[in-house]
Amino acid sequence: MTKLIKKIEKLVRITKEAIRDYKLVKCTRTETFDAHMTHLGEECSMVLISVIQNFITDAVKNEAEPDAEIVHCLKTFMDLVEVTATRLPATKFGIVMPTGRPRHSWLND
Repeated sequence: MTKLIKKIEKLVRITKEAIRDYKLVKCTRTETFDAHMTHLGEECSMVLISVIQNFITDAVKNEAEPDAEIVHCLKTFMDLVEVTATRLPATKFGIVMPTGRPRHSWLND
């Protein structure tokens, strides 16, 4: 029984060491994202961004020909990420596309 308890204690200790503290910030509008990125501090060692699809969807007003609006949205988004990454060189940034979400047909193209 003591061997089992020791194994469990070791597993709990390893699990606690593997857990990272993180902060989740919900940004579904570009204005909110801009504010959070502008005020992001050096205490953030990693930033994972998965909201670009929301911004693209909001930016496109002409669904018949969305290309110019998509390009403008992506450029604005990437410029903000670049400015923030330059200001915080020790912070790692990642951008991901959410999977399994409904999309507009033009976004798939």
